[in-house]
Amino acid sequence: MKTLPVHGKLLLSCFLILPLLSYSQRIENLSFTTGTSQNGKSGYFIAYDLVAPYDSIPCQVKVKLTANDKTFYLKELTGDVGNLVYPGLKKQIVWDYVEELVHFNGEIELNLEVTPSLKVPTKIKRHKPLEVMLAPIYEPKKTYAVKLFQGGKEVSRLNDVLLIENSFPVQLPKKTKVKGKYQVAITDGDRTYFSNTFKVKPRISRGWILVPVLAVPVYFLVNQYIEDNKPLPGPPTIN
Repeated sequence: MKTLPVHGKLLLSCFLILPLLSYSQRIENLSFTTGTSQNGKSGYFIAYDLVAPYDSIPCQVKVKLTANDKTFYLKELTGDVGNLVYPGLKKQIVWDYVEELVHFNGEIELNLEVTPSLKVPTKIKRHKPLEVMLAPIYEPKKTYAVKLFQGGKEVSRLNDVLLIENSFPVQLPKKTKVKGKYQVAITDGDRTYFSNTFKVKPRISRGWILVPVLAVPVYFLVNQYIEDNKPLPGPPTIN
C-alpha cells in the first residue's frame, strides 16, 4: 500500500489488485505520482507495465475507487485505460481527481484491474462449447469471422457470428488436439481481436482410463484359478 498526500485533506491509499491472474494478463511495476498534465490541470499519474503471453491480446484496464463504503469506476481518466489496451511497457494513466472528486475530503483506495477484452475460460474439455465474453470493442449487429489459433498460428476457421450481445458460444472442431496456447480471434476486415490463451483437456480424465486397464490382468488371474479348479487365494496371514 502507498499513501500519498493529495489536494487538501484527500489521501490516496493505492492497492494493486489482480483478481484474474489465471488469465495470464498482469500488471507489473505499478507506481503513482502527482503532477500537472499538458493542459495545466493537476492530476495523478499511474504508471505500469502490462504483461501478457502475446502482445496481440488486448486488455480492458479499469481503475476502481473505494471510499466511505462507496465503490465505483473512475471516469476522468486519459491514457492507457479502457477497453483496448495492448500489452507493453511504460503505460500511463492520468486521473483528473480534482474534476472527479470536487467536494470530497477523506481517504480513498484505488484498484487497478485488468482482464482480457476477448475473454474465454482458461481450460475447456474437448467437444464442449467454449463461451466467449467481449468487452465493448465490437460493432453490434455485425457479422464477424471467428478463428482458432494455436501457438500464434491459425489452425481452423470456425462459424461466423452475428454479434448482438457481448457473449456467444463457439464449438471447437472435433479433431482439436489436447494441448495449450490456444486462442479464439474475431476478425472484421483489418481488425483482429485475440482472446487470452486457453488449454484443451481430454474429454475423459486419464484417471478413469486407468481403471479398465488395471482390471484386465485381475480378470485373467481369477479366470485361470477357476479353470484349474483351485481355490482362490485368501487374505494374507498376519504374524
